[in-house]
Amino acid sequence: MTKQTIDTRSIINSHFRGKELPGEIRNLLTTDDKNILLPEDLRSDIERAKKHNKSMSQYVDVISVSARSGIYSTEDEANHEELHLIDSDFDGPEINEQALKMKGVRWEIEKYGSFTPISESLYRDTAFDLLKFFENAHAEKATKTENKLIFKTIRTSLTPKQLGSVVDLKTSLNMDLNPALENEVLIVTNQDGLEQFNHLTADGDPVKYLQVENEGPKRFFDIYRLEVYSNDDLPSKEGKAPFIYGSFKRTVKLFSYPEVRVLLAKNPFGLERPFHVFRGVEELDVKIIPKTTQLIYAEIPLKGGN
Repeated sequence: MTKQTIDTRSIINSHFRGKELPGEIRNLLTTDDKNILLPEDLRSDIERAKKHNKSMSQYVDVISVSARSGIYSTEDEANHEELHLIDSDFDGPEINEQALKMKGVRWEIEKYGSFTPISESLYRDTAFDLLKFFENAHAEKATKTENKLIFKTIRTSLTPKQLGSVVDLKTSLNMDLNPALENEVLIVTNQDGLEQFNHLTADGDPVKYLQVENEGPKRFFDIYRLEVYSNDDLPSKEGKAPFIYGSFKRTVKLFSYPEVRVLLAKNPFGLERPFHVFRGVEELDVKIIPKTTQLIYAEIPLKGGN
């Protein structure tokens, strides 16, 4: 943590506690009406806390935008061809609109807010870091929101592929994804999906499943990283567990307006309830590149009485 971060954090904590700040110090704060706009280094603290809380945002393409709506355009995957030979006598192939296969999605930024109560005793304790308290609480709520938005958008945008078991998952990984994505492939499932690995037949299915420790626990299915999320964040449907796999960064776009606004409301319900409430606001949208071949959403029937 830099000295600038510590100073800014101290200034914001003093502001929340209603202390008088000299003009030159007060001018270091960026405000929007009654909100504090967190500087980039403090926003980074929230992003680190999100990652600690298992945010899917670390696996998708996060795009910072200054406009609250717009169109993200990209080449169609069918347009990913070889380079064209160009020499001094040839300027290249005939290029027209049909040759430049494009597709795009429109983003529409929406506001999402957290509300976190804090007791009067903590508020008055000058040794207590109010901002850190907010950051941790907000990051946990923001992570759950981002994860649910990402999973919901994937499930509503992609046609589910029906697989019979995790054995078929291995075949799909081998045959349905371009091997060029090998270093980017991530498999995501829920608790029900993880449980399906306990119901492989005992006579030696050609499925490799292992768990290793490397900078913390990591799960792998064959050679691919496997991340497990709660049934609440990523629920099973109609007796089938979800499995999402492929390149999330190439396919899932999280558009983020680069501001986090923080407001502290003191005694919002009157003095008979001795606590205050932090409100944090972020703005984002999640979109999927249409007609993708780089991310698959599959379903596997639950076994073992689930």
